[in-house]
Amino acid sequence: MRRALTVLALASVLANPASGLAQSPAQLSPRQLCVNVMAPAGPLDAGAFLKGVADGTIVVQAVGDCGNQTATPVASHPITGTFTFPYRFSDVGTYCQGLHDNADIRPGLPVTVADQAGAVVGVSSLGSGVVVLDAEKSMMCVFPFDVDVTEAPFYQISIGSRQGPIYSLADMQSMNWSVAFTP
Repeated sequence: MRRALTVLALASVLANPASGLAQSPAQLSPRQLCVNVMAPAGPLDAGAFLKGVADGTIVVQAVGDCGNQTATPVASHPITGTFTFPYRFSDVGTYCQGLHDNADIRPGLPVTVADQAGAVVGVSSLGSGVVVLDAEKSMMCVFPFDVDVTEAPFYQISIGSRQGPIYSLADMQSMNWSVAFTP
């Protein structure tokens, strides 16, 4: 599970070169900025935060000067989903991973959700794959994922380099925030 929230950050923190968000000193002033943070649920210390920003598991988006305002939660929604493809190399209930055209499919592969402008509104990764039988009794390899997204008019889910269809906010609501993705 991931979380989305708006936090206050001092501009000098964003100037830290280790954060990957460095700006020139002329762009910084001693004021507070509001930023959206998409991060894994659970405790998060400064080292884990910087590592997550560097490896892309934590997304930080500056949303402007907060002035004297306090941070407010950003509307977010949990998307649950699966990435599924045919699989004939193991028994039902056992671990599976991608082969051949899907060789890059494995636990930990990034799941990215972007809005209509291409801005990232959620990040996560695939869970472990398991072999199941579908309704036609065909063996399938299924990888689950969960990703919290900030509210947007449209969403496009990408699994690794594979871009999925674009869903409207109304589509996501009607599907109860659950999607099934196939290559």
